[in-house]
Amino acid sequence: MDPYTITKDADLGTVTFNPTKQDVSKLKDLDKPMIVGEYKQSGIWEFNQFYKNGYAGAWPWSINDKYTVYFDAMNTWANKHKGAL
Repeated sequence: MDPYTITKDADLGTVTFNPTKQDVSKLKDLDKPMIVGEYKQSGIWEFNQFYKNGYAGAWPWSINDKYTVYFDAMNTWANKHKGAL
């Protein structure tokens, strides 16, 4: 797979859209799937929004123990959406 990715990392620049609020079809000239990367996870809410908005995937991450990656919630979501994976 050779997707596009977006990030909210300030060091990499600022995007002019929010993937939890904006449908991927609003992005022009995409010829590859769009994956949301490197975001602070607050549960599975983001996965539901990204899926609803047409993104091809997402990965949360945490560089330290101040943020949590909810692996159990991610697994539960994946099991409920097997056809999407």
